[in-house]
Amino acid sequence: MDKNTKLVMFSSKTGNWATPQDFFLKLDWRFGPFDLDPCASPSNAKCMNFFTEA
Repeated sequence: MDKNTKLVMFSSKTGNWATPQDFFLKLDWRFGPFDLDPCASPSNAKCMNFFTEA
């Protein structure tokens, strides 16, 4: 892996990621309603039910 690829792939200061709200709403409108956010934290969960790090 070259230097530039590493810079892009590991550019986040934290390992926390979240789906942007507007994108989630579009998906929820088309495929939902969703009742589970499988990769979330209490501060960024998009659903009442969510999985987070142990």
